[in-house]
Amino acid sequence: MAKRLAYSLLPLERRGLDTINIWFTERSLGTWDENDRRYHARVSVYAQPSIISTSGMVEAPARDRKYYLARRMGIGVGADDSSGADDHLKYEDSRIQEIAKGYAMQAVFYALTGEPFCVTCSIGLAKLNDHTTNPEALLNASDQALYDAKASGRNRLVLSLQEN
Repeated sequence: MAKRLAYSLLPLERRGLDTINIWFTERSLGTWDENDRRYHARVSVYAQPSIISTSGMVEAPARDRKYYLARRMGIGVGADDSSGADDHLKYEDSRIQEIAKGYAMQAVFYALTGEPFCVTCSIGLAKLNDHTTNPEALLNASDQALYDAKASGRNRLVLSLQEN
């Protein structure tokens, strides 16, 4: 619903696939998970527009069990604690700007591919047989296997067997 609302707020000329819209907010974001029937805090929601939460950068990443137990008991730990008890991001942290750039790049990647976190890989391998003594031939076979893997599509593995 929030994605539809955000989309409806975009001017008509900014709704096309040729435009990348990225909104930053201090508000928290959450999504409902049908599997465990609860909301989960999120840093970002990728759509048109993509929405990135700066408070989500601090609050959304999962922490270890001790953090949640201490928080439930009222012990000062976590985002507002400046004791350095954990290495999670804190509010006013100098790293937030660089981290925001990373999330913005994910939003751009989503706009271009429709896949915000999916990285694909094509791999070419060459197997050294017992008779191969020429390292240059092995490298050439490995290169050719890589080119063959890329030419055959996404997520491909090509193995080149040396016949020398």
